[in-house]
Formats: sequence, structure tokens, C-alpha cells
Amino acid sequence: MHTGHVISNTRYATKSCLVLFLLLLTSLAQAELPLSIVGTFQGAKPTERKSEERLLRIKITERSTKYLLSGSGRFSTGRSPAPEFSGSGYPEKEPPFKFGFEDSFGNKGVASIAPTKTGIIFSATINEIEDVRCLIFYKATELKRISRE
Repeated sequence: MHTGHVISNTRYATKSCLVLFLLLLTSLAQAELPLSIVGTFQGAKPTERKSEERLLRIKITERSTKYLLSGSGRFSTGRSPAPEFSGSGYPEKEPPFKFGFEDSFGNKGVASIAPTKTGIIFSATINEIEDVRCLIFYKATELKRISRE
């Protein structure tokens, strides 16, 4: 092999490596970023009653090293109960994120938040039940993001 072929092969290899590197950068840029649970979310699910939905609205904020959760549930018909709830939790490496949880009726437990592409999935396990009527609001429900904080 003489010098001309070596230089030509080196240029070809350099161009190939550059193209591969650019393709790698492009695919990394298009990869999904970790989904944030910070924001305001809302959603509705039908109940056993005709033409009635249970409505949930949740706000999650981040304060220094922890997340704060606040929210409310209500029925579209206006009937009772309409619990308000709050809790806090610490960031974890992998979802679901867990929050200590208490509602305005005295129910206490652990809320679970899992991010989705369009919002979150919210559920809560109630360990101390004071009012069973509120439990319907804590079944797994997908909530859509309505604002970022």
C-alpha cells in the first residue's frame, strides 16, 4: 500500500466516525428525558352512579430536598364527600414516588405518584381510615398535566 491509499483510507475512516458520532448525538437528544412530577394535574373517572364522575386535582411542588403534594377530590354532582389532602415525600431514583398522606376527613396513608408522558398516575393506600366514603378518590387514576410549576 502506498501513501495515497493510506491517506484516502484515513479520511474515509474519519468521515465514518464523524457520521456515527453525529448519529449517536442525535439519538441521545431524541431520547426521553426523565418525566417530571412537578406541576398541576387533574382528571376524572366515572362512578357507579349514572352521569357522575369523581374529579381529582393535584398540585406537586418541589421544595429544597422534598416534594409537597396538595389536592382535592369531589363528585361532579356535588354530593359529599369532597376531601382535601396533602402530603410530602422525598425524591427516589425510580418511580413510583411515595408521599406521606392525610386528608381533611382524617384518613392517613401513603400516596403513590408515577409519571406518564402526559401527566401522572395517582393512588393512595389508606392505613388509618376515618371516613370510608373518601376511599373512592384514592383508587389509581390517571391525571393529565394542566400546568408546570
